[in-house]
Amino acid sequence: MVRGGERSVIEGFFGEFLKRRVKDFDRYFPTGSLESLRSWLSTFAWFHNALMEGYF
Repeated sequence: MVRGGERSVIEGFFGEFLKRRVKDFDRYFPTGSLESLRSWLSTFAWFHNALMEGYF
């Protein structure tokens, strides 16, 4: 077990950063269920891949 020091600072920073990013995502793209989230992520992945392959 590690206490204090650099590791705690880094874990704290990323913990707060991740929480804030998830809250921001939920605020702008609210999902009511796990199925809704899966659908959104599937659509995002398709669109991202289409952009990378030059379809748009």
